[in-house]
Amino acid sequence: MNAFTELAIKRQHLIAKSTLQREQIELYIDDLRSPIKTLDTGISAWNFIKSHPILMLGSTLMLYRLRFVFLTKWLAQLATLRQVSQLLKRIFSH
Repeated sequence: MNAFTELAIKRQHLIAKSTLQREQIELYIDDLRSPIKTLDTGISAWNFIKSHPILMLGSTLMLYRLRFVFLTKWLAQLATLRQVSQLLKRIFSH
């Protein structure tokens, strides 16, 4: 074989390898889209509250008023509801 044939074979091998890697990366990225979107929403909410100090004061007073125990129970229920909704979404999306 001459050098051009070897290069063509190597090129085809590299193209196939890069296609496989691209597909694998796409699968990983799809799994990360939802957590990244949630994180982005949280950061946006934090930036909004941070830019409005009166909201920071109001939310602090509200959390103090609700007490820690009530807040943890509410967050636990919210987390459970979120997990159930994600499970249902996975079941019915396929």
